[in-house]
Amino acid sequence: MKKCIICEDPAEFSIKGSSEFYCKDCAEEHFSSLDMLEKL
Repeated sequence: MKKCIICEDPAEFSIKGSSEFYCKDCAEEHFSSLDMLEKL
């Protein structure tokens, strides 16, 4: 299971082409658009 790099919750999103993972709340907080991310 992938974990959010910010809060350690289970990750739902990742940056395309990267190994940085985010949960939904942190992704929404840190990115203006979830279109930049891919759903896991």
